[in-house]
Amino acid sequence: YKRQQLLDRVQRMDDDLERVRKKNNEMFDRQRALRAPVEDENPLPPAATKRLNVLQDRYPDRFQFDPSEARARFSADLLFDSGKATIRTDAMKVLSEFAEIFGDSEVTGVAVFIEGHADNQRISRAETRSKHPTNWHLSYHRAMAVKSVLHKSGMVNNKMLSLIHISEPTRPRLISYAVF
Repeated sequence: YKRQQLLDRVQRMDDDLERVRKKNNEMFDRQRALRAPVEDENPLPPAATKRLNVLQDRYPDRFQFDPSEARARFSADLLFDSGKATIRTDAMKVLSEFAEIFGDSEVTGVAVFIEGHADNQRISRAETRSKHPTNWHLSYHRAMAVKSVLHKSGMVNNKMLSLIHISEPTRPRLISYAVF
């Protein structure tokens, strides 16, 4: 009987989560629509935009760049293995190239926001839980790992305005990405 009560409670929570996700997506879409008329152009110099487009062409399934929104995203599979906050070796090159673009002296007046994400899977492995007790911790550690790699690769701190860490149910889209 208690098991069924717990299952019913989990189902209600899942339903609530889905409503929050839908509302979040609606708000995100409204924010984008409100911003669109005032966004007159990409804030990046043309050379930086070109380099980001080349980076996207080189890593089409792993890196996306949208100059109309001035947003770059790294796909979930690129940066981290499940339950880990260590940058994957094969991701270092694209992160380094990204940092080089923003380390360029022509790129000024641009703030970089680094968002670390985690999914809604409960952290079950004891080894992982000892380092990241919750998905909130994991998402924070992921954001810090990306910041560290970008800094070591030439991006100066004054171009990084904020670290953000997100875990389910807030925004489940990607495990980790950078927004500028």
